[in-house]
Amino acid sequence: MSKPELKPCPFCGKSATLTHGEIEKIPTANRPTFARGDYIIEWSISCQNCGMAKIKKVGNYVLNYEGNLISVDEKDVRDKVISLWNRRAGDEQSSIGTGYAREL
Repeated sequence: MSKPELKPCPFCGKSATLTHGEIEKIPTANRPTFARGDYIIEWSISCQNCGMAKIKKVGNYVLNYEGNLISVDEKDVRDKVISLWNRRAGDEQSSIGTGYAREL
C-alpha cells in the first residue's frame, strides 16, 4: 500500500498523518448493526502539530481465500478518509449541502 498524498492541515498548514487502529475481530453474537464484515479497522487522519483537525471512520472487512483483508464497504474507508481530509473550501464538493454532513 502506497503512502497517500495528504494536503496540509487547514488550520496550521503543517503535515498530517494517516493512521489505523488495531484490526478487531467482531464476534458473531455481539455484532453491532453497523458491522457488515467480520473485522473492523478505525482509520484516522490528524494534524500532529495543532491537533485541531481530525477525521475518523471505521471500516468493515472480511478475509478472502488468501487471508487478505478486503473492504466490504461501498468505498474503501481508507480512501474515503483521505478524500474527506483533502477537501477544501472552494472545491466542487465542499459546499454545505453536497453530502459532507452525511459523510460524517
